[in-house]
Amino acid sequence: MKICIINHNNKKNDISKGHRTKSISAEAFKKGYSVDIIDSYDLVFSFDENSSLSISTIQGNSLLDYDAYIIYSVGIIEDKKANIEKVVIADYLIFHNKLVFNYSAVISSVYKSKLLDFYKMQKLGVPIIKTFYVEDHKDIESIKKIIKDNDYMFPLILKPVNGTQGRDIYKVQNIDEIENLIISQKNKSFMIQEYIPIIHDLRTIVFSGEILGSIDKIPMNGDFRGNISQGAKAVEYKLSDELKAISLMVANSSGSVISGVDICISNNSYFILEVNDNPEFKGFANCLNINVPQIILNYLEKFQIN
Repeated sequence: MKICIINHNNKKNDISKGHRTKSISAEAFKKGYSVDIIDSYDLVFSFDENSSLSISTIQGNSLLDYDAYIIYSVGIIEDKKANIEKVVIADYLIFHNKLVFNYSAVISSVYKSKLLDFYKMQKLGVPIIKTFYVEDHKDIESIKKIIKDNDYMFPLILKPVNGTQGRDIYKVQNIDEIENLIISQKNKSFMIQEYIPIIHDLRTIVFSGEILGSIDKIPMNGDFRGNISQGAKAVEYKLSDELKAISLMVANSSGSVISGVDICISNNSYFILEVNDNPEFKGFANCLNINVPQIILNYLEKFQIN
């Protein structure tokens, strides 16, 4: 099988060094498959006089020369242009009857945001943390009124709507801190949430309708963020039957082949934080000794055979 991994780095880093790309490539080589890693910035989109689209590399090689494709979207709003390009790429490949892994996640990447995640959770009727959304043009007096009228109590959590991996998330103690952060990070939309003392910060990976496992992310050095990328330690966690059912329902609602469902447990309550349809899995795989790249490749093999 010839596999193409399409990534994006805005010319900042070596695209072959990301964990998902490296681990999937290594597992593919074990199976005797060839893997090419392509930066989406190095692709050429050409339309002829008959309005036919062709996509090739800058070296002139057709993008249709592969059997299967893994396309990684970008999680931050600054790279929305790259995600739009990847939607075009994915749709082009599907039109030519090519196998694109996790196609729905690529398509949804152009409108991915925490606001949309919370709206979907609300429609599903699952428990979510008390939250309000702040557009970048809201003045501080409006925010004060919302906090007062809705009985929010400090400390509160302030996070960007389009943030990833625990970056730019703050625990704020008063309205002055909120004002200073909003001023310092212009042109960003935020979510302000109740602060919940978290006992367990869970990440569950669901693949093709089945739960692969769950980890509890334990923050380091008093940090309130349970993100592996921010230094949190991962330990195995056994889900209750209720949380298994909730995780499957939330994951299935995303339409993705692979999903990371984040749930926090506080005292005797639980809340759905988000569902990630493009999850990192390094900490999860290392903790549970699960070969996620092999699972992904087995999935591709299954659809190649059929």
